Amino acid sequence: MKVTLSDREIPPLVGKLDFSENKIDRETGTMRVRAVLPNPDEILTPGLFDTVNVPGSLPYQGILIPDEAVVADQNQRLVMTVDGEGKVVPRPVRPGPRIDGYRVIRSGLDASETIVIKGIVRARPGTVVTPQMVELPPVAEQ
Repeated sequence: MKVTLSDREIPPLVGKLDFSENKIDRETGTMRVRAVLPNPDEILTPGLFDTVNVPGSLPYQGILIPDEAVVADQNQRLVMTVDGEGKVVPRPVRPGPRIDGYRVIRSGLDASETIVIKGIVRARPGTVVTPQMVELPPVAEQ
């Protein structure tokens, strides 16, 4: 957890999240949290307006892919990959949140695969395809 003061000359204060409610108030859209952070110079005083950054999860390795590359198959999510022989191979994946217009894949891919993005409807398992490599923009078009 990090607290950034409006006075930019003071570096952000880093603390630890101590408590978090497990529900969101429907009327205000807020959730109560409590943090413990050092205040040796008594910089923090009642009535200050600061920016508080509370991470939603611990950092983890993930892969960003276009949302349209993820397909559903009853109870799991799949990404169609292309093996060395050009055959389509479905891969079960664990999707995460969207970041910069791309879907985070938490597990199931290792970033060395070629994935099917366009023509996903025609990409059936075992079908031979000729992939056309494209470079994705840093932020997806929405």
